Amino acid sequence: MFISIDTAWSFFVSMNNLSLLRTETNGSVFALPLNFEFYPMKKIIFAFFTAIAIFSCQHVSGTFVSTHGSRAGSSMQGNCIDCHKTGATEGGFIIGGSVFTTDGSTRNPNGTVYLHTLAPGAAGVDSIVATVEIDGVGNFYTTHSYDLSKGVYPSVTSSSGNKVFMTQSTTSGACNSCHGVSTAVITVN
Repeated sequence: MFISIDTAWSFFVSMNNLSLLRTETNGSVFALPLNFEFYPMKKIIFAFFTAIAIFSCQHVSGTFVSTHGSRAGSSMQGNCIDCHKTGATEGGFIIGGSVFTTDGSTRNPNGTVYLHTLAPGAAGVDSIVATVEIDGVGNFYTTHSYDLSKGVYPSVTSSSGNKVFMTQSTTSGACNSCHGVSTAVITVN
């Protein structure tokens, strides 16, 4: 197995030895054997970590849904769906975004996002198409399949019960593709 350190240096690892390789600018390779012999227990440890390295790069399938208190979305920034699209490492998000307090920079955790069939105050019977919890760091996401093609009206309720509505319908669940880019971030106190 080759493990690259940078463009010039890499390791070659086998069950019997370890070598440090240097690729010169002219294309020649210099090998420096490290005279390291793997003993039985070290072979097991080596096999274990090799398996982790190989399988950690595999795509994960399944359902991913934000939940109150979870910190799984702590590294999210920008449009969640840019990275979390169908076939991505952590699933294709159908709905994803971030919620802030009214200062526009402090994340607002543990609220709930609702997708309605009617605009706020519109006549008729409103139905909730989706309910997605906001996690413990202010992000919400789900890989559950929802039909947004007819348009939905999102609302966000904070953990303290304050509620804000989006007055225009949307057919996209990629909330941060607009919020924080061409319109203000989603805020609620």
